Amino acid sequence: MNRVLAYLPIGLAVVAIVGVAIVQGGWTARWGARPVSEQVKEFSSRIDQIPIVIGDWEGEDDNVDTATMEVAGAEGWIARTYTNKRTQESASVMLVCGDRRNMTTHTPERCYKAAGFTMGAAVAQPYSVMMDDKEGNEQSVEFLTARFKKETNTRPIELRILWAWASEPEWQAPRSDPRFGLSTDPAWYKLYLISNEPEHGLGQEFELEEAPAIKFAKVFMPIATPALFPSAGESTTSEDGSSVETEEEPVIPSVEELPPA
Repeated sequence: MNRVLAYLPIGLAVVAIVGVAIVQGGWTARWGARPVSEQVKEFSSRIDQIPIVIGDWEGEDDNVDTATMEVAGAEGWIARTYTNKRTQESASVMLVCGDRRNMTTHTPERCYKAAGFTMGAAVAQPYSVMMDDKEGNEQSVEFLTARFKKETNTRPIELRILWAWASEPEWQAPRSDPRFGLSTDPAWYKLYLISNEPEHGLGQEFELEEAPAIKFAKVFMPIATPALFPSAGESTTSEDGSSVETEEEPVIPSVEELPPA
C-alpha cells in the first residue's frame, strides 16, 4: 500500500476535527481555562495502556501537535496507524477523551463535510462488529459507520469510518445527536477507526466486512475496552496484545470486622 495513503486517514481526521472546533470555539467563546475533572484525568491516564502491537497488527504513532488536539478539547489521545504484517492492510485509530461537551460536539458528519467530503448516505448507519472475547464467547460492539469521499486532482479519497463513544465498558453509538443521545456522565472516550475504502470493480458489490477498519476493530476492541475500563474485567494485556489473567487479591478483614469468638 502507498505509504502516503496509509497515513492519510489520521491526518484528515485531525484537520477535520480541529477545523470545526476552531470555528465552533469562536461561536461559543469556549476558549479559556476550564477545570478538568478527576474522572477525565483518570480516563486520560488509561489511554497509554493501549498496546502498540495487537496480534498481527503493528502500530506506529502519528505525529499530532499537542496544541492542535487541545484546541479540539482532547485531554488525552492516541493517533496511531496499525498495519497488518501479513496482509499489509492499514487502519488508523483516533481515540480521544475529554468532558462530555467536547466529546459530543465533533462528529464525522460535521467535521468531514466541513473538510470537503461528501457522505455516502444521508445518515450514518448503525453497524455491529462481531468478535470473540477472551473466553471465546461471541460479543458485539455497536458503531456508527459511513463512507466519506473527496475528489482531488489525482484520485478520489474514499474512507470508511466507524465511530462510537464510551463512559463505561459498553460502547454507544446513538443514531440521534450525541449531545442529546448520550447520558450526562462527565467523562467520555470517543473512538474513530478509519481506513481507505477497498478498491472494487465497476458494478461489483462491496462487502463492508472487507474494510480494514472493520477487520481491525475485531481484534482491537477486545483489547482496548479492558485497558480503558480495567474494573470491567480481571485481565491485563501483555506487550503483544494477548490477555493475561490476573488473580484477585483476597480481602482480609480487619480485627474490628472479625465476628466475636
